[in-house]
Amino acid sequence: MVTAQYTGELAYSKSPRTVFEHIEGGGPCDFCPEGRGPMCQTIDTNEFICDPCRSTLRQGSEQLSRRLGVEPSRFLYVPIIETVEYEV
Repeated sequence: MVTAQYTGELAYSKSPRTVFEHIEGGGPCDFCPEGRGPMCQTIDTNEFICDPCRSTLRQGSEQLSRRLGVEPSRFLYVPIIETVEYEV
């Protein structure tokens, strides 16, 4: 498990947050009761998401981005381990 914690002077939360966690076979999906999947970045935080939920969430995110006329984020709902080598 990799965590991060803000230590600056601004009024941001100083609580530790999980940046990455690996569980063999994936963690329990945070969106449905039966799936397991890798940790992925969501709009709010990083969560374990199974493949069917990731596909549905990713499609919804892409549709919303297109309606708003912006480029969809290539980081959302993609396993974090796969985004390590992405160029920002």
